[in-house]
Amino acid sequence: MSLYALELNDADFVAWDVSRERLRDSGHAFVGADGWRFGAAAAAGARLHPHATLTSQWADLDAPSIGAMPFAAAEAVYRQMLTWREALGADRGIWLASPASSQAQLGLLLGIAQAAGLAVAVLADRAAAAVSALPVAGTVYHLDVELERGVLSEVQVHAGRAARHRVLALPELGQRPLLTSWCKGFAARMVAQTRFDPLHDAATEQALFDALPSWLAQLQRIESIPEAAVEAHGRRYAIEYRAAHAAVDVAAAYRTLTARLHALRPARRAASILLSATAARLPGILEALSEFNDCPLFTANTGQAAQAALGIWDEVQLRDPVQMLLLSLPHTPYEAWLPARTAAAPDAVSAATHVVFAGRALALSSEPLLVGTATDAARSLAVPASVAGVSRRHCSLLLEGGQAFVVDHSRFGSFLNEERVPARALLRVGDRLRLGNPGVELSFVRME
Repeated sequence: MSLYALELNDADFVAWDVSRERLRDSGHAFVGADGWRFGAAAAAGARLHPHATLTSQWADLDAPSIGAMPFAAAEAVYRQMLTWREALGADRGIWLASPASSQAQLGLLLGIAQAAGLAVAVLADRAAAAVSALPVAGTVYHLDVELERGVLSEVQVHAGRAARHRVLALPELGQRPLLTSWCKGFAARMVAQTRFDPLHDAATEQALFDALPSWLAQLQRIESIPEAAVEAHGRRYAIEYRAAHAAVDVAAAYRTLTARLHALRPARRAASILLSATAARLPGILEALSEFNDCPLFTANTGQAAQAALGIWDEVQLRDPVQMLLLSLPHTPYEAWLPARTAAAPDAVSAATHVVFAGRALALSSEPLLVGTATDAARSLAVPASVAGVSRRHCSLLLEGGQAFVVDHSRFGSFLNEERVPARALLRVGDRLRLGNPGVELSFVRME
């Protein structure tokens, strides 16, 4: 018997052993008169038969029903696991579960796998497994994209362990909602240019959904597809499809992601970002994360979390009953990782010299500038006392060693680019400092 590792991401299930890929599937399921179909075969009819196609059963494993279907989500998952028996056999597996799954869902998942005759040796957190191979220390934010949601996890790498701490589910960043946004955006441009609506019937809608993943993959390498075409009723309709179009169509979802990432990270706190293979394939995602230019950014390949898990355990270690749920894994970095983007170091050009508030700019200096509702300091910037959430002595702004800093004194908090300042943080040109809620905003510029 050999050991394998299975990444349970319903947008792209993948299982590896030490030498080869054992399984590739997705969480699409179709229930028709001829029985069940899964993965690509089910996705091929998702727009033709939307009421008979399931996509949420893996995300809502404990749901008593799925839409109008007269069975529980677990039933669909069980039937799909039965189809995995040939590929996975009786070998024991390290199963890497979604960080967004609840303990109840994980217990149910284990029970379903055992009922389907699949041997689970370890049930571990997928984000922790992915980060366990990364050659970094400290905080890592891991972004994964599943069928119905994105999952943003905070993983701490410390003392030889990679431990998942916090997790946020982002429904806007699921693969299916994103594809719907791209489809609607493409259709609107085609209607404007050709008067043909590719969403006018299910067949052309399915054709568009089938073509989009290939087009989006091309737009990661080129700026434009000169003729992105859909055929209907013997005619061919084509428009130019640009990378900028794809980015605009999902801009709102990307803004939600960056806002949540800012909320997780303390201001200017050193951190790294890791994109799973499904997240790294999103057009424009690197550009959307460009505002985190002080964070090294890494992208994973398909199956990289599974291969990392195989490097942690061996069959000798896994003779005990199933281990569930491991949120902390040994940190076994693989030094060949190369960041897609390295962290930008602060430089003199980006250092702020002035703060702008209420239409006037005040110079920063080595003498602290007190910001708050009080006006009794030697140097002060007065905020109206009517502003909620602003202390009398809220924070100070100063220059040290040619760099500008904010030092927070308040119990309400100061928020730099929507990241809370833990004690003090570096200030750069273009930064925004919010005091109070909704409060007031200060901006920072450089003036020679």
